[in-house]
Amino acid sequence: MAGRIEYDEWGRMVIVHETSVEAEKAVIEHCKTMQNERAFGSSEMRYLGEVTPFMLQQYCDKNGVKWDEAMRNPEHFRRILNDPENSYARVWKGRV
Repeated sequence: MAGRIEYDEWGRMVIVHETSVEAEKAVIEHCKTMQNERAFGSSEMRYLGEVTPFMLQQYCDKNGVKWDEAMRNPEHFRRILNDPENSYARVWKGRV
């Protein structure tokens, strides 16, 4: 994911996050590999999975949540990771 800072017409700073299909696919392939190798860590520290920019944006749009709110509240990431639609990005398949 790449990011840059821009300014809107009122002079407010806007952080723009960009991703590509290739970047999203690479994350998903990495998750599949880690899951197949059972490389999700121990009970003390689990590798749950990845939340891609695309997944986060979909969640925010669907639930009326702004990015800054989602980034401040880990509950949003828990919901994203537990959503069956996002199971392709999970490494450890247990409930978060």
